[in-house]
Amino acid sequence: SLKIDPNNWIAAMYLGFIYLSLPEFKVDPNEWGFDNDERLFQSIYYSTYATKIDVQHYNQFMNLAIAQKHLGGDGLIRLSLKNMNKAYNMFISDPNVPSNPIMVLNKAKARSFMGEFAEALGMIKEAKTYRQEAIDIFKNCTEPKPQELNIWLKQAEDALKHLNEIS
Repeated sequence: SLKIDPNNWIAAMYLGFIYLSLPEFKVDPNEWGFDNDERLFQSIYYSTYATKIDVQHYNQFMNLAIAQKHLGGDGLIRLSLKNMNKAYNMFISDPNVPSNPIMVLNKAKARSFMGEFAEALGMIKEAKTYRQEAIDIFKNCTEPKPQELNIWLKQAEDALKHLNEIS
């Protein structure tokens, strides 16, 4: 699709997501034809490509931020925090989010990821704030609550508990 239409941001976004998600597909990494770093670079490439075509969609910024964080290093993690914040701000400004449980879930996930990234950078105060905000969003999700919400809520609560223990 992207070869046929180089302006197809949806195809680019999904390619970024697929490369990011390969480990979840239970395919032997030896069969990928590239190593884990190359997989993450491909995800970053296609997610960045998508952000250049359409700067108004949260998914590509979330994918980009997660891939950057997985590659590691303070510079990339700072960039991942910045990109996840862009996604989060899109949720805040979208009037459809409060009535859409999936979008509320993704808004909370974005904030929770920001907590993870801040913690990786040693920004404990910010990490605690982001995780608490994520918990509040998860708990106030509209009905019908997505099935995976409780998993994400527990993860954020456990992370906040850990942050409180180390600070």
